[in-house]
Amino acid sequence: MNTIQSHSTGVPDTIGSLSEPDILASQQYYDQGTSGRQPERSLMFAVLLDAVECFQKYALLDDEYATRLFRETEIWILDDNHE
Repeated sequence: MNTIQSHSTGVPDTIGSLSEPDILASQQYYDQGTSGRQPERSLMFAVLLDAVECFQKYALLDDEYATRLFRETEIWILDDNHE
């Protein structure tokens, strides 16, 4: 498992575990059935998936653009604001 130190938060980030699927969570997600909220759930899932992929892709790259995208994604993922 690859562990790196976050750039400024001091929180260790575990990169390797992000690429492993969480079977139980996926199953729970799809067992909810179809409802009027299905488009919103699909959008939320797509946004989260994009964030995880961005986090993984730019974590170890060293140019300014990659660093900025990684930091923005890191801040979004670690944000405690639940709204």
